[in-house]
Amino acid sequence: SFTMTATCDGGTATITGDVGGSFTFNPVPGDGATVDATTGTITNGVAGTSYTLEYTISGACGDSSTETVTVLSSADASFTMTATCDGGTATILGDVGGTFNFNPLPADSAVIDVTSGTVTGGTPGANYTIEYTISGACGDSTTQPLTVLTSADASFTMTATCDGGTATIVGDAGGTFGFNPLPGDAAVIDGTTGTVTGGTPGVSYTIEYVISGACGDSTTESVTVLTAADPSFTMMATCDGGTATITGDIGGVFTFNPIPGDGALVDGVTGTISNGISGTSYTVEYTISGACGASSTESVTVLNADDASFTMNPSCDGGTATITGTVGGMFTFNPVPGDGALLDAATGTVTNGITGSTYTIQYTTSGTCPDDSTQNVTVLSAGDASFNMTATCDGGTATITGTLGGI
Repeated sequence: SFTMTATCDGGTATITGDVGGSFTFNPVPGDGATVDATTGTITNGVAGTSYTLEYTISGACGDSSTETVTVLSSADASFTMTATCDGGTATILGDVGGTFNFNPLPADSAVIDVTSGTVTGGTPGANYTIEYTISGACGDSTTQPLTVLTSADASFTMTATCDGGTATIVGDAGGTFGFNPLPGDAAVIDGTTGTVTGGTPGVSYTIEYVISGACGDSTTESVTVLTAADPSFTMMATCDGGTATITGDIGGVFTFNPIPGDGALVDGVTGTISNGISGTSYTVEYTISGACGASSTESVTVLNADDASFTMNPSCDGGTATITGTVGGMFTFNPVPGDGALLDAATGTVTNGITGSTYTIQYTTSGTCPDDSTQNVTVLSAGDASFNMTATCDGGTATITGTLGGI
């Protein structure tokens, strides 16, 4: 007599009767299982298969008996891992009831749920090895590798332009750009490139970049549209050109456009025109450089200068003036004589002059663009009517001692 105890690949025999017998299969299996004839230990058996052993004691009073044993079923620790954005999830394909663990333990902060096998807190792109162990007489364990999914990087930058901005992706390409929130003006955005156009100068817009997928990401950036340069200015006419007053942004450059050929000059910084010709019009352009530069033009007509021309006609005690240019000016001696001669400031008439003396007269106008000029006048020599008389028998004869030609 003997008993059999099942094992994971066969069984073991315990002799309860007399030792010294021999164990054999009866019947002999065809699956490769073997039996130790002395101990009755079955190995290499197939899980779930039943084997019959016969124990035979030889001799005159020998005996034999049989026992059947069914090989225990081995546990199935098969499973799969599905990567997630911060770890992974396990799916048991074999037997439930086992325990999950890292093997080896990771050096980061990843954790694993021993019951479900769910890994969390993992590092994107990191590799972990997961072991699933089923305890028991015929326990089992298997391992599966896990590589955490790489999270999308939606980082980008915005560069302001004169009517919006341009986006530069510094993370992952393939996402979509949009306004968040939507603006209330006419600004538009290209969903692929992130370029904003039609924006209002000085207005800020918030741009969102979204990458879809299991480990998608989204970020936002703001951009403030650059303020366009204001090249506005005015010109005020002067007597030889004009002066500029900037009413927009300073820092630009003034030039003629077109360039005159008459010698007029313009100061590039102030816009002041000089050496211009009276009555001539000049066009000045003011240009502000830069990303949002601009330019504008203004015309100015040089003021007409006064004409201080006049003539002098000598008289017996001075002279008279005739204005041939701009009336309304004032006459003065230049230099002032010391002989008592007099000058009418309004008419230019010289009186009380000395015969034969020369006087210089200056005429100065009083308009916006005044002028002055000088003329000389020499006082006429007075006639000498002196004569004497010599008596005769019937009258007398005259002898002119002064100027001839009188009566």
